[in-house]
Amino acid sequence: TSKVTVRDVPIEFINEDVLQNSGLTILECSQVTVNVSVSGPRTEATKVDTSDFTVEADVEALQLGHNVVRLTIKGPDNVEIVSVSADKIDITVDQLITVSKNISVIATGNIDSDVEPYVVDMSRDSINVTGAKSLVNKVSRVNAVVDATKIGNTLKTLSAKLEPVDSAGKLVEGVVLADDSINTSVVM
Repeated sequence: TSKVTVRDVPIEFINEDVLQNSGLTILECSQVTVNVSVSGPRTEATKVDTSDFTVEADVEALQLGHNVVRLTIKGPDNVEIVSVSADKIDITVDQLITVSKNISVIATGNIDSDVEPYVVDMSRDSINVTGAKSLVNKVSRVNAVVDATKIGNTLKTLSAKLEPVDSAGKLVEGVVLADDSINTSVVM
C-alpha cells in the first residue's frame, strides 16, 4: 500500500442560497481548500487527484458572526482517506445588503494633466452594490474606467468597466455589482 497526499482540494459551500435568503452572506473563511491523505494500492493511490474528492461545508444554519463548520469529505472507493488537513473551518457571516452607489467616470492612460475628459452622458449614474454589509459599507463610489487613449476631441460613446472603490480609491473585493460596465459619452 501507498500513502499519497492530494493538496488544495476545494471546499464547496452548500446551501449558500438558503443563507442568502435569510439575509446573510459569508464574509470570510479560515480556508477554502484542504489537503487529503489517502492510503491504498500503489496503482490506485497514485492516480487520485482533487477531482476525485468532494469536500463540503453546509452553511444553511449559520448565524451572524463567527461560526465553526464541520466538513464532510467523500473520496473514491478504491482508497481509504487517512487524514484531512482540517475537519472544521471558521466562517464569519455578515448581513447581506444591497445599496445604491454613485458612479464616477475615471480616465486611465496617458493624458495631459491640464486636460480633463468631459462626460456628456452615462447610461446610468448609480448602481446597486450587493454583499456583506461590512464590505458594501467600505464602497464609497463605483468608478467607470475609460481608456483615455480612446477619447478624442469628438464625442464618443465608450463602454466603461465598473470598479467598486473605497474612499482612498482602492478596489473593494468581495462585492457584486448589478452590472459590470456602463456606456458613457465622453469628449476631451
